[in-house]
Amino acid sequence: MISWKTNPKQTASLAVIFSSFLALPIAYVVNYSYSILGRFGLLVAGSLSLIFVCSITRWGVFEVRKPVRWIFYVSTLGMFSSMIDITIGLENDKLVSNMMTNYLNTGEPYLTTAHGTMICYYDGILHYIMYLILLYRVTYNKSCYEVGLFWAGSLGHSMIVFMPGNIVGDHNLHPSIFLNIPYVIIPFASGYMFYQQYHIQKTTGKFEIRVESTIVKMFFAVLFTVLILISLFRGLAVLNHTKHDIFAYYIKNVEPYLIHTDAYPKLQAQVTHVGASLRHDDGTLMNINEGSFLFWMINLLLLIVPQCFLVLACHYKTTDRLASKTK
Repeated sequence: MISWKTNPKQTASLAVIFSSFLALPIAYVVNYSYSILGRFGLLVAGSLSLIFVCSITRWGVFEVRKPVRWIFYVSTLGMFSSMIDITIGLENDKLVSNMMTNYLNTGEPYLTTAHGTMICYYDGILHYIMYLILLYRVTYNKSCYEVGLFWAGSLGHSMIVFMPGNIVGDHNLHPSIFLNIPYVIIPFASGYMFYQQYHIQKTTGKFEIRVESTIVKMFFAVLFTVLILISLFRGLAVLNHTKHDIFAYYIKNVEPYLIHTDAYPKLQAQVTHVGASLRHDDGTLMNINEGSFLFWMINLLLLIVPQCFLVLACHYKTTDRLASKTK
């Protein structure tokens, strides 16, 4: 006789993935109900949608042990949002139509900006992949520490730029902006939980990021110092580009998007900033011309150097852990 054994975590993961795809019909219905719902109604409908998908996950995680249940709930909210965001990005680029148009006009119009579009693609693709990795690792009892902290830092940084940019930028704010509040809290609370669980589960040694080679340490110290100076220079360029020739040249020929009327570029300098810089075609003021090489060099350094340091640090930490087990 064949015995079918179901892993409760597999059931929970499938429930999370299934609930994320419900974002498409829910978005369509809410979009076409805006004339009935009104602006406050959109907020209520969005909140009820989040509660609904979490209730599906609650059914799926019923037999999952409590210490890891929260990962499934967080993934539910995140993957649902990712599906909404990828739909918004595609709608902004006219690759789909009539899915989110009314919601964007009366709910969150700032998502139609260059930065808003790029952050939707970033969340809809990269963060969705991170959620899938999280689900895979928690389902098969693997450590979620590294990918969990990386995701929490990525989402947290996005929201630190996104929310202040919405508030201080030239955008009409509607009640639907409060739908973003959970996604401001989740990455920081989750990062703390990942960090705490790592220390609870770890039985040997003390956690520390280790990079053994003195030469490598000095190399990264120099690189990070350069990046800090570059960031300070960019900030000064935004504030003083009309007063000094070097700042004027940089703004005009390297990163004109920094002085766009949107507040996002003044706060952001990673993937979505690069994408938003390239998307803008509001006349020659926003074009990248003769300074394009410098633009790519600066932004790729800001993007790649921290990731390289993280990979190297995790490599040494893993090697140290394996060495301790063989003793």
